[in-house]
Formats: sequence, C-alpha cells, structure tokens
Amino acid sequence: MNMNGNPHPRVLIIGLDGATFDLIKPWAAEGRLPTLQRLMQEGAWGTLKVELPPGTVPNWPSFATGKNPGKHGIIWWLKRDPQTADFSIISSADLRGQTLWDIASDYGLPVGVVNFPLGYPPHPINGFMISGLLTPQTATDFTYPAALREELEANIGPYRIFPQVLNSRGNEAAYLEELHCTLDGRLQATRYLMQHKPWNLFFVLFGATDWVMHAFWKYHDPSHPYHDPAAAQRLGHAIRSIYEHADQAVGELLKLVDDHTTVILMSDHGSGPAVGRSMLNTWLLNSGLLQIKRNPVSQLKLLTFRLGFTPAALLPWAVRLKLLNTKVKRKLDPSRTGKKNPLRRIFLSYNDVDWPRTKAFTMGGMGQIFINVQGNHANGCVAPGREYEELCQFIVEKVKEIKLPGSDQPYVQHAYRRHELYWGEHADVMPDILLYPTDMAYLDSGVDFFSNRLFFSTGFISGGHRTNGIFFLRGPSVRPGLELRDVTIRDLAPTALHLLGLPVPEDMDGRVVSEALNEQFVKSHPIQRVMVSGNGQQRNGQGYATTADEAQIRARLASLGYLN
Repeated sequence: MNMNGNPHPRVLIIGLDGATFDLIKPWAAEGRLPTLQRLMQEGAWGTLKVELPPGTVPNWPSFATGKNPGKHGIIWWLKRDPQTADFSIISSADLRGQTLWDIASDYGLPVGVVNFPLGYPPHPINGFMISGLLTPQTATDFTYPAALREELEANIGPYRIFPQVLNSRGNEAAYLEELHCTLDGRLQATRYLMQHKPWNLFFVLFGATDWVMHAFWKYHDPSHPYHDPAAAQRLGHAIRSIYEHADQAVGELLKLVDDHTTVILMSDHGSGPAVGRSMLNTWLLNSGLLQIKRNPVSQLKLLTFRLGFTPAALLPWAVRLKLLNTKVKRKLDPSRTGKKNPLRRIFLSYNDVDWPRTKAFTMGGMGQIFINVQGNHANGCVAPGREYEELCQFIVEKVKEIKLPGSDQPYVQHAYRRHELYWGEHADVMPDILLYPTDMAYLDSGVDFFSNRLFFSTGFISGGHRTNGIFFLRGPSVRPGLELRDVTIRDLAPTALHLLGLPVPEDMDGRVVSEALNEQFVKSHPIQRVMVSGNGQQRNGQGYATTADEAQIRARLASLGYLN
C-alpha cells in the first residue's frame, strides 16, 4: 500500500543501450519502428543528457542511483589499486549507494532486474535479479535467487548473458545472428518473468543496440572512412535490423502491462561513427609529464617505441597471419598489469613508468587524466595545493593545442576539472581532468602505450558513443506527445520512485521530471523527500572468483572496443 492507502502502481523501465534519435527518428518516419513512434505520440520524450564520459560506465550506475559518479564511485571498466598500480575489472561490489530497486525493495515492493551491467555478482532483493555484461561466460551464480537460473532453463531454455560469438574480422554475419539470438533470449526471459513473478518495479536492458553499432557502423554509414560498398551490400542493414528487432521486443513487453503502468524507455548514451584511437599517454610522454624508468631494459623499450615498435603497428600483421587465437589473446591482454604478461615484457607499458618522476597519466576512456598527487597514489610526486593547481591549469591549456588528424580543428572542445563534473564522498577517485573531444570519432585507448602516435586507426571498431541518450515516458499520469528538454540520466530514478508513490532520497542528484506529468497528478502527489538512501552494503560480493573469469570479461570488453 502506498502512503495514501492505495495499491502501489507499476513502473516498467526498458533500456536500449546506446540507442539514439539520430537513427530512431528517420527509421520511425519510414514506418520501421512503429512501437517507438507510438511512444512518441502517447507519452513524453526527448534527448537525455548523460554523464561524461558517455559510456555504459558511468551512466548505468548514475541512472540506477540517481547520483553523479562522485557519489557512486564508478567511472570506468577497470579500477586501479593506488598502492600497486595494478588494474582489475569492476563488479557490483564497487557500486556505492543504493539503486532505485534497492530502495523500492526496502519499502516492501517486489522488484525485478534483468541485465543490469553492474549486477554481477547479484545480491538479495525483494524479488529477482539477473546480472548482465560483466558476468563471466561460465558463471552459474548470475541470478538471485539462485534457483531462478534453473527455472528459466526449464521454461525458456539456456539464458544468454552475451553473444556466444565475439565480434572479430571475418565472422560479422555470425556475430549479427548471435546479437539477434541474444536479444530474442532476453525478450523471452523478460516475458516469462513479467508474467510469472510479482513486481511493481521492473528493469530490463537490451544491449544489442549498442553492440551492433560498435561493429557495423562502417557498413551503415557511406561517409565512414572504412566504408566498403561491397561489404555494405551484405551488412549495411545490420544496425537497422537490430533496432527493428528491439522495437518489436518493446512492443511485446508493452502488451503485458495495463493502462495503469508507467513505462520508461531510455538509453545510457547515443551513438556515432568511430574512426580511430587517441593515445594521450603518448602525448603526456612527449610532453615530459610521464617519465620512463632509467634502467637499460625500459630505456631500450622506449627507444623501440619511438621507432614504431608498438602493438598498434604489429597487430594488423598478427591478424593477417592468423597468429591470434583465443589463448594467445588472453596471454597478451594489455590490461593485465602483471610483469609476466608477455606484451608488457616486450613493449613499453605501465610496468616501465617511473612513477616517482611521473606527474600525470591517463586511465580510462575519453581522456581521463590523473595527476600523480602525493598521498593519493603510490609514489605520488605532485604536491597538493599550488603545484597541483598549476599543473592542472598547464594541462588544460596545452591539450587545447592538439589538432585532429589532417585538420586545424582542435581535438579538445573542453577540458573539465574534476570539481566541474563530480562531487561527493568518492569524488577523489575520479579523474583530475576529463577531456570532451570536439569529434568523438577518436576513442581514447585508456592505458599504456598502444601506439607512438597520438592518433591511429584500427579499422576494427567503427561505432562509438555520444552524449545524446534517449528517453520516453508513457503512463496514466504522463502528458502525451510532449517533447522535453533538460532531462538528465540522474532524473529517471527519482522520477520512477515518485511514480511508485515512494519518497525521493535527498542525496540523489536527480530530480522528479514533473513537467512530464499532468497537472492533476502533480497536485495530488506532492514530491516527498527523505534524508538519504542507504549505502548499498548488501552488495558485499568479492568480484570475480578466478583470473579466467576476469579474462573472459576483458576479452568481451575488448571486442566492444572498451579495452585495447
């Protein structure tokens, strides 16, 4: 019962990862996406402002908690141990603060969560949970309760977390087929759960709309520098086919809810072309802000690096000669920081960085620059206070001089200082500087020294992220046909809680999108606030059980272009 003594309403939240109006609007106008077209007519909708950097991380955590990354503590797929400088994959144990389904669960409402990317390992809630993208392929502990996995298998067959075929050259058709199979499997599981389990709040994420654009944008877009007209005859329909399939899936789910259910459909970011990589560690190295150890081995690796002996230069040859089987790829995973990693023993890497003399380094996508401050990092050499501020200002000014390849256009549109984007109890783990590129077609490689050039091309990943997400609201209290502006991804959690008849925690950074709601509902349902939401202590998992599990996740993220 809600606070007015009436039964609680229902809220269904559907995520289409990476979906963008840049594709939806023209295809809807052609009649290819009738469900999304109908949602635009029957509810409120608009472009969703997302967190920087515009990726799965940090945006799905910001959606779920209603908070900026400085409060939920997650900014990238990898986390760095400040003492050892080693990297490891994040898990649900790293997400700080309660999610909206944790809050609804605490109020006694039954909830369901399917495919939340930061959901592994799952934790107990008043309902059920199936983890998502960061779940190892061989894991059997991806559901709560544990028996749900067997129940799903008995009723709909084996549940696919991720496509069984990874994106790679030569298997494009098989990968596309797997994307469709995974999307359909997610739909069948969601249909079963919606029909057979009690729920007032249900969240499901379809990831195929993001995965397909990373692999197939060059076939879809004739202006892409890697566009192959002959290949486009076979694969140019790939992105559209997934969007059409997703539209059908959304339509199937809408048939399962009544007129008293509010539907929120959203994405975590937009999509667009990607033509290459940027290598900001190389820029920091050339600028003297990142130093290499003086020992003979590291200096020899630095010399060969400057001469062009880099993974980026040799990778195409390894692909042509078919030298990279799964076992070799795992051994050469560049995000493994251990000294036994063959790639790091051969090429210049973070193992060769002279940290006591290094003032700045990058870690994470889209230009995340960290200052090596004393007390914040092992072997920090930059004094807090004046030296720190002067160094930040120096970098902010110098990066503006970087030009896009073959152009006089600056690579950096804006260089943000940490306090401009993030605040809260975990803001100190956020990057000190974050770059907003003029053209997001170049993806930052994140760690190490993959190339001795600031910009280089791979031709593998041809689609990347943008800052324009999407959102739709439809329900009995929503004004129909209304296009909204200035809605952020943090606003959707408090809006969902309010529509459920629950108070909104004061420590949420988002707001209730009351302008989308009709006047009668706004007057009869004043927004209520409570002090703070909980700290999510129930997510006490230890992350990945084995190094093999983590290696699977690294390979999966690499296939999407998130790791080198």
